[in-house]
Amino acid sequence: MSGSIREKGPNRWQIRVSGGRDPGTGRYRYVHKTVEGSKRVAQRAADELATEVQHGMHQAARGTMADLLEKWMLHLETQDRAPSTMIRYRSAIDVRIMPALGSIELTELTAADLDAFYGALLKQGLHPLSVRKCHAVLSAALHQAEKWGLIDRNPIVRSSPPPARQREIVPPTIDEVRQLIVECERFNPDLARLFTVAATTGCRRGELCGLQWGTSTSRTPRWS
Repeated sequence: MSGSIREKGPNRWQIRVSGGRDPGTGRYRYVHKTVEGSKRVAQRAADELATEVQHGMHQAARGTMADLLEKWMLHLETQDRAPSTMIRYRSAIDVRIMPALGSIELTELTAADLDAFYGALLKQGLHPLSVRKCHAVLSAALHQAEKWGLIDRNPIVRSSPPPARQREIVPPTIDEVRQLIVECERFNPDLARLFTVAATTGCRRGELCGLQWGTSTSRTPRWS
């Protein structure tokens, strides 16, 4: 048994070794590995990978998408990810991804399954940017599955998530800003001054929130 070598870039090679037929699907499966160095280094790595496959070190792993997502989340917990990131991932998995794709066998997931999932979310009224967040979670999990050798072909690379169209922002006109400040003066003069500072300086929200009133009687705002 020997592996095939394909050049992917300067001193970068992809090795592929046949792992025989998958007992679950009956289809041939392949073990992939990417190495860097000369072609001689790649050939040596291909021989080593072929020996590993021959000794059963790269058996096909069975499991569902739910199994992968849980394993991936446990992996992320060891990567010191921010709690807010973990909460966002968990929400997308539990609310959107798991109900639709969780029961599908990992090796059976196709690009068509993913596209149908994206389409269903859009029909439910989910914004394309929110759908793309689900796509990002799936992409990260499936690429990790590829690194772990759980899948030979990654369906995410052939899927078609909706394009990321940003909402067009239409700023108010000068007259509209002036009218807003005049109305605020009637009910909340401090808020009117804040709007005036925002409109005339272009401060970001964080900078505006950092403003404090000075100690002088002129009520001149100062930075904290």
